[in-house]
Amino acid sequence: MTGPRPNLPVPAPRFLRRGFDDFAELLSAATHPVVLLEGSRNAPPAVQSRMEALAAHLLRAFPDMIARSGNAEGSDQAWSRGVNSVDPSRLQLVLPVPGYRRDSHHAANDVLALQDAPAAERFAARELTREHYVSGHRTGAAAFDRLADYRKHYLDRDALKVLGPSDYRGRRQQATAALFHLDPAKKDGGGTGHTARLCEALGVPWFLSDDWLDWPAGV
Repeated sequence: MTGPRPNLPVPAPRFLRRGFDDFAELLSAATHPVVLLEGSRNAPPAVQSRMEALAAHLLRAFPDMIARSGNAEGSDQAWSRGVNSVDPSRLQLVLPVPGYRRDSHHAANDVLALQDAPAAERFAARELTREHYVSGHRTGAAAFDRLADYRKHYLDRDALKVLGPSDYRGRRQQATAALFHLDPAKKDGGGTGHTARLCEALGVPWFLSDDWLDWPAGV
């Protein structure tokens, strides 16, 4: 199923990984593994089908794994369907605004909107996303500060997904690893490319669909 590799959103990435064995090693070494699952809204149906199947397989293979996503149409919801088919209580959804695509939530999902996170966490997400945002030839604050507020909410939400919202004990759980599907037509990778840059900034290993689409069936 492997297709053409998209333009990477990160020059010379250090934390881009390949192979199921590397992924499994990362999760096995983590006490509370959290895997960020996301991708472009226009992922082809065959890719979305693989996302559903792989998410279900991963939850069965790693009983301690928590999945985290953003509930956008396309890739995010495909991953979520796979997680929900096994154990919806192990899916964290981080939303850009309260009630975002509420009809696609499962009642057992752990749902948090950006605006409901503690102020310190919103500030950390804003600082991270503002530093690493890219749009054409502009980068960082010069690109980010020009955006409409509603777009900033989506990007800050992406940062909070990587950083991790705090749990009921006030502990934050940064993502252990991430699986992404990038839109090959978008030079900077769109919102998913932005999230990949944040993973690079925080040292979170990330895997692309030209790799995980070929992971063994039944994994």
